[in-house]
Amino acid sequence: MANKTPTGSRETTKKKTESPDLKGVISSENETADIDFKDTTPGIKIDDNVLIKVKSNVFGQLVYRNFQTGDRIEWAMCGEAQDVTMADLRAMKASQAAFFRNQWVIILGVAESSECQARPADIYRALGIVKYYENLVDPSNFNDLCSWPENEIAERVSLLTPGAQENLTIALNEYVKRGALDSVRRIRAFEKALGCKLSRPD
Repeated sequence: MANKTPTGSRETTKKKTESPDLKGVISSENETADIDFKDTTPGIKIDDNVLIKVKSNVFGQLVYRNFQTGDRIEWAMCGEAQDVTMADLRAMKASQAAFFRNQWVIILGVAESSECQARPADIYRALGIVKYYENLVDPSNFNDLCSWPENEIAERVSLLTPGAQENLTIALNEYVKRGALDSVRRIRAFEKALGCKLSRPD
């Protein structure tokens, strides 16, 4: 379950599906980290062996490999969570920061089996990746995405990384096709901001 990549290596097997099945993603209770980066409470020291719950934020398969240790971490679909050691996350940051820079993964917190009291924000700070998540978009969180005020959609989309915009487009296409997103004005606002046409129901 653990898969890491050595410095300079990019076995970032990030496979996208043309028509992702979001049934288990948009209809279930999706976990979203409660991140408060404004909290100035001193962080907690997080040892390398602490297990962290990490969720995939891309559609399709996501694989992280570290050839230095031989570890391999694989997520089969968007929304799937795996327990990853803090050491693995530090190695990921050092050798393949794109996982964080493109928001391919979301840190949910310490694993249930861990006694560490670190909060999600503590983990982001310890890894030095806060700047990549200040405008976090979880494409599986329908209620959040579709509550964006129409007059703020363009600005919010402009703040997203290319990877986050791609995931947003895929998710919105599915929401439109399923009829979950049916506001013409909102759809057009997203299309204009993303520079593409979203799918329409048959």
